[in-house]
Amino acid sequence: MKQRGNAFVAGFIAGIVARVSVAPLDRIKVLCQAGGKEDHIVSVTKRIWKEGGIKAFWHASSTGAISHGPKTAIKFLTQNFFKSILTSSDGHISPLMLSLVGPLSGAVSETVVYPLDVAYVRRSTHPTRYPSLLQTFSKMIHDEGFGSLYSGWIPNMIGILPYQGIHYFCYEGLRELYLNSHEKVPMY
Repeated sequence: MKQRGNAFVAGFIAGIVARVSVAPLDRIKVLCQAGGKEDHIVSVTKRIWKEGGIKAFWHASSTGAISHGPKTAIKFLTQNFFKSILTSSDGHISPLMLSLVGPLSGAVSETVVYPLDVAYVRRSTHPTRYPSLLQTFSKMIHDEGFGSLYSGWIPNMIGILPYQGIHYFCYEGLRELYLNSHEKVPMY
């Protein structure tokens, strides 16, 4: 149980640090994606700067961090959980069972925090309409209904499930190769 708690805390902190670190790049990316062909990196960067200087590059980053911290923590925690329940009593996990760990943990983590991802995109693309996370949720639910918090969930899952499956399967395979070839050398 302590290992699961450690995985949760480590994943949470890693997720927040990573998300806040790349927030300016992500804000530029989201605005380029949401804009037309006249929106390119330079024009979007200038517009963000004009909007509020250096701080504007981190607009909605708290929402992204609030989303990414728990998402990463839940993913690490559920990976350990699913791996433990899919492992046979002799301690072996088949490649088929191993290939299910990533998609299962990805589906759980994405579903739990998906409303925060939607709110992040709304806040990033419409900062004056959605000035805070609470106002974003309130306006979305009031104007569009509760289901709006899961806008785009199905296409997201279509991308996340194979990605998480391949990611985790490769991670475990490479980890196992390393451990088998370096039995007495610590991994880190």
